Amino acid sequence: MSGCDSLCIFFCKVCRTIVADSSLYAHTPELRAFSERSRTIVLSAACNVKIIDATEQSDKDLACYAPFRCTCCSSALGRRYISTPRDLNSLQDMYTFDVDAINMYVCGTSEEGKVRSLHVNDYAPSSPVELLGNRLDQVARLLLIISERLDKLEQRQCPSGPLTSPPV
Repeated sequence: MSGCDSLCIFFCKVCRTIVADSSLYAHTPELRAFSERSRTIVLSAACNVKIIDATEQSDKDLACYAPFRCTCCSSALGRRYISTPRDLNSLQDMYTFDVDAINMYVCGTSEEGKVRSLHVNDYAPSSPVELLGNRLDQVARLLLIISERLDKLEQRQCPSGPLTSPPV
């Protein structure tokens, strides 16, 4: 894989406020090509960002967008496109982060806790099979976490052991 096999956390470069994670990465060939051209990363959702009410128009591709900023330090982080040319329709309502405005770290690997600059291809699957594999890995990790939490809750409720139903 060309980027993160584990969950990547994206944060504001200035104040280090978390703004998103790689589970929100928008995976389409059009968005990937746009990201490479514009040095951005496109995510379907974000947190700790404030969308500016004023809309602006891009000179290059005739798209209208609303810039957004970090809620903590007001640093400009990117754009949320409102209207786009037909070839960029999948970009509408997505959060387009400027790679120079954010950093990231990788969870659950030897890179955990290390901060490094974000590169455009850091979380870009190279094929649909790889994308599906990544999603399945994320679901498997989530199920494992939920299972562990459920076990802990059951142990608190019944310290003597798991409940069993009476024989029928």
